[in-house]
Amino acid sequence: MQPTMFANSAGGYLDGAGTPTEVLAYGLDQTDAALQSMIDALKSQHLYDSTLFIVTAKHGQSPINPAKVNKPGHFADLVAALSDAGTNPGAQAIASANACSTGPCGFVQDDDIALIWLQDQSKTQAAIDYLNTNAKALFIEEVIGGAELKLKFNDPASDSRTPDILVQPVYGTVYTTSSKKNAEHGGFSFGDTNVGLIVSNPRLPAVTLKTPVVSSQVAPTILQALRIEPDALNSVRVERTAVLPGIWDNRGGDDRGH
Repeated sequence: MQPTMFANSAGGYLDGAGTPTEVLAYGLDQTDAALQSMIDALKSQHLYDSTLFIVTAKHGQSPINPAKVNKPGHFADLVAALSDAGTNPGAQAIASANACSTGPCGFVQDDDIALIWLQDQSKTQAAIDYLNTNAKALFIEEVIGGAELKLKFNDPASDSRTPDILVQPVYGTVYTTSSKKNAEHGGFSFGDTNVGLIVSNPRLPAVTLKTPVVSSQVAPTILQALRIEPDALNSVRVERTAVLPGIWDNRGGDDRGH
């Protein structure tokens, strides 16, 4: 809960350099204090040396720089405002999806990304073409659908959880009418998907690794630390997720701290 001293104060960052606002600085201080409390408790029980700490976040926020914030309105409303939206089949398919309130008739979800489930999946390509044609007016960086979408996600034709179309907007764009939002998450931008990741144990050397990693590697790393085969996780087997690099290979052999 936000303390009363920060009532009506904006969170997030002050600039593109990542200078925190007072609200964010307070949150970071509270996080540091919580971590210190855990460390002190582990040390008091003589467990600190055998504990592997992994500190990260489930997502970031976009944009970091408040000067880049652009809130043009909800995505479907922007599409509907285009001059030919009432006659173009692709635009009409998006309008139908947005007008649906109940049942399997389509849906449009937006924030710093737009997810579109179409009522009629045969109109997918028409909708993709329309969005690409009007990318500038709709603040679109990339439209993902069809074969490209299936490279990363399940086929929407057989998995209703997968949108038919994903729209990644230009960095800084948040499809909203909210006057309070200064950042959001859910998209594929740098701000959304890049978070800090710290792995700590007294026996690990103090190094910064620039090897690209993903947060899904945390789970198999925890299993390996517990002497459980990472492949025990179905997702690890299916996606062939590796453990985080530079932990055991810097300590020699297969010493896992036990």
